[in-house]
Amino acid sequence: MKKVILLLFIPFVFFGQKNYSYYAGLDSKSFQALELVHYEIDFSNIDNELLAAAIFHATNVERKKHERSLFTHSKSLFIAAQGHSEEMVSYGFFSHTSPIKGKQSMSNRLKKVGLENAYFAENIAESFVEKRSNYWSTATQIVNQWMNSSGHRKNILNSKYNYLGCGTYYFSKKQYEGYLFFKSTQNFSSINSKP
Repeated sequence: MKKVILLLFIPFVFFGQKNYSYYAGLDSKSFQALELVHYEIDFSNIDNELLAAAIFHATNVERKKHERSLFTHSKSLFIAAQGHSEEMVSYGFFSHTSPIKGKQSMSNRLKKVGLENAYFAENIAESFVEKRSNYWSTATQIVNQWMNSSGHRKNILNSKYNYLGCGTYYFSKKQYEGYLFFKSTQNFSSINSKP
C-alpha cells in the first residue's frame, strides 16, 4: 500500500515543478541558439513555459537594442504573470483587472508572490500566430506587438525596472482553426522576492 502511494506522489511532485533552466546561465543569444526554441509549436502539446522564456529573452533583445540594462528573470514575477495569463484564458477575460477575488489588480497579484513597495508595471497581449510557427518567432511577434504600442514599449524600456517575469497561455477559437491564440503577461519590478 505504501509503495502505491509513493508511486502516485512522485509523478505529482515531478510534474508540478516549473522549469527555470531556460534562464539560468543563458543570455538571449545563447537561448536563441537552443535547438528547441526553433521547433514548430506542437498544437496538441504546447510548452507554455518555453514560450514564456522566449518572450523574456526576446524582451531583453529589445532592451539591448535600445541600450538599456538587461532584465533579470524573477520567479515571483513569472508566477504572477503565468497565473494571470492562465486565468484570462480560463475565465474568458482580457484585462489588467481580474474578476478573481484577491487578484483583482496587478498589486494584489504581486503581493501574493511577496512583492510590494516598489515600482511595478504590467503588459498584457492577446496574440495569434499561424500553426506552423516556432517558439522564438511567436515570442518575437508578441514582443513586437508590445513594442509597437507606446505604453507597452515604455514599460519594456523603462530603466526603473530591473526584474521581469513573463507568462503565456494558449487558447483556441473554432472559427480560426489555422491559428494559435495566446494571452500573455509581462510583470516588471524594481525589486525581486523569493516565491
